[in-house]
Amino acid sequence: MKITNNIWIESNNPKYDARCESFETQTGWGHIARIIENETMQCVGYYKINYYNRTWERYQYQSAILGAIDDMLNDYKEEWKETNNVKRFTEKTRNLFNNDEHTKEIKAMYEYFLNEYRG
Repeated sequence: MKITNNIWIESNNPKYDARCESFETQTGWGHIARIIENETMQCVGYYKINYYNRTWERYQYQSAILGAIDDMLNDYKEEWKETNNVKRFTEKTRNLFNNDEHTKEIKAMYEYFLNEYRG
């Protein structure tokens, strides 16, 4: 795998930014996106996509960034369930999770990259 491009993209949330890479292989190409927590510089979301033909994204790295944010949300969901001793979501626990400040923050960042960010 040969890295062909490496950029930082600022999100609407000052806590997180995205590090995106393009790569080439013998059979195709792809994108890697990592959501980086700015304070600790730790990767909190990761997504890799292999492409074999042309993609139809609104801007470069859109699918990879949204996948990384979704990965971040899923990790937080598991952490939240463990912290709150929840095995399965009921309507009540799902509402509690959706009204959690960190959940709202992640979903707002997802919406930003889906609808507002123009690359």
